[in-house]
Amino acid sequence: MAKLGAGDPRWIVEEREDGKNVGSWHWEDISKIKWSKERLPELLVGVSSSSGNLSIVSIKSITGEASITTRKGNKRFPMFELAITAAYEGKVQAGLVSPAAASDKTVKGEIKIEEFTSHSDEDDFMFTVTVEGSGSEQDECKRTAEGLKPAILERLRAYVEEMNAIMAADETAAMTDSYCIVTGGNSGIGKEIVHGLTAKGAHVVMACRNMEACELVRAELAASGGPGSVACAQLDLEDFASVRACAAGQRAALQGAGRKLSVLVNNAGVMNVPDREGGEDRHMRANHYGPYLLTRLLVPSMGAGSRVVSVSSRAHTYGTIHFDVETGAFGRRGV
Repeated sequence: MAKLGAGDPRWIVEEREDGKNVGSWHWEDISKIKWSKERLPELLVGVSSSSGNLSIVSIKSITGEASITTRKGNKRFPMFELAITAAYEGKVQAGLVSPAAASDKTVKGEIKIEEFTSHSDEDDFMFTVTVEGSGSEQDECKRTAEGLKPAILERLRAYVEEMNAIMAADETAAMTDSYCIVTGGNSGIGKEIVHGLTAKGAHVVMACRNMEACELVRAELAASGGPGSVACAQLDLEDFASVRACAAGQRAALQGAGRKLSVLVNNAGVMNVPDREGGEDRHMRANHYGPYLLTRLLVPSMGAGSRVVSVSSRAHTYGTIHFDVETGAFGRRGV
């Protein structure tokens, strides 16, 4: 467990002297209250009784907040806490809500919906129906208005579904202009990363040593019909000439398209492979030197907001490294 006040300073928001949300990393809200105030009247006005003689005629007020919220840099969900006041009108004759006639009396009232929040169940929503005046007609009209609850709930569900759809659309739109490179994207974690990025609309270059496997994954993704696109690039992280060639090719492609590299995911690596001729450790070249060189060569093609993600493992917790001070060579202890 982390010690209070210790750890990544981006998480320590309350205790920062300036009280700032660093780089919007801890949370980010995209307000949807304006859209909510436009959409909810469209959904609710016109909700009527089965006889058609009592209906919601207007929305008098909508208060509260609504937003698409990002937490911890990657978790997105809709959040809202709203209170709605709707005005209704009903036609009554001889104490009954009846088919409209010239002699019908118009009764007016309000339906208040409170505790309409993203973290509450429908059973927790509070419905309060009031009516103007008193008498048998008003009582009957109020009972009919209370019977609108199932229809109102149906419209509120539609609002929530549309908020979710907006969130999904925002996520895709946020990456449609993104150019990403994923090393080792043809299998394992790398393949899943490529799937996730293309699902959000990004263009992803899979930089792989095995081009045949890379092309198979590219064809698979192309056939899925997702919003993103995929390309393949040759890369052998153990071969520094290959790293330089790959980086040069990607820099040229980015410059030619007038784009910046949005995301570089250093995912590829090797494990339990024999040393190179001469005793050089292939793990150091493929897992450390190669990714470092690739990153340094691609930094000039990055822009504001670009990210470098390095995928690791827990192997370092039980491995040891032997460093020869005289030669500067790395090796595995006991080899």
